Amino acid sequence: IFRKISHSSDRQTLIRSAINSLAELGPLKGFKDPLVTDYLQEILPLIDLPIFVFVIRDVVAIAERETFEGQNFVKALQEADERRRRIVEFILKAVSDGIPSCAISYERLLAEPETAFIQLSHFLIGHTDPIHLSLIPRLVLPNSRMPEEINFVDIASSLHRANFC
Repeated sequence: IFRKISHSSDRQTLIRSAINSLAELGPLKGFKDPLVTDYLQEILPLIDLPIFVFVIRDVVAIAERETFEGQNFVKALQEADERRRRIVEFILKAVSDGIPSCAISYERLLAEPETAFIQLSHFLIGHTDPIHLSLIPRLVLPNSRMPEEINFVDIASSLHRANFC
């Protein structure tokens, strides 16, 4: 849904609707969209208690993926670098404004998923659940279609309901 938002003329209404639809997931919710940096400033006022986790991928890897999908490599590299710069600028401003924010290397996430998960768990909830940690090797797989195949928010919500409700 967020991909459609980035090209819509009625972006504010769609953003508000998308964020409201996430409310049923519970107090901790999120979404993943690499293009969110294009309209992040519009989303920020609509989030009550924002916490930002940015997974930052190597710009050359992004450009290579875009080339595979038909885009010019140099143009894709330039766009990926510009998007990464906007993310870094946003993180620096968010931190200076007191908004909890962190950045994770996509490549490190794939190479060391357990370590990345432990750090992310401590950042978000202050601890790591061994049950969740044991699931990481099955859930984090190098795959360019991963965001379409694995919904981490749904998985986390299901685990939370199964273990705490």
